[in-house]
Amino acid sequence: MRNYADRLKKAGLKATFQRMTILAAIDEMGHASVEEIYECVLETHPTLSLATVYKNIVTMVEEAVLVEVPIAGKKSKYELKKEEHLHLICAECGSVVDRE
Repeated sequence: MRNYADRLKKAGLKATFQRMTILAAIDEMGHASVEEIYECVLETHPTLSLATVYKNIVTMVEEAVLVEVPIAGKKSKYELKKEEHLHLICAECGSVVDRE
């Protein structure tokens, strides 16, 4: 695992297994919706609820661990906080690509 615990601690958050699992899933996918993240974490933690995933994502966005990428007409996607960059968003499928 990358330094997810350090990211969380710097933001003043506890490094719980739920948060670490969510961060690993987002890191693996790059940009993902809450539902995509939930599907991914279910593979390793089948007892984790959608509500828990959603609540932790909201908290990590508020504390600048994650960034919400709004997509017009589609569900937002989330990514790990990194240096400022642009997003290219496909108007048809909603896929997101970083642009430096």
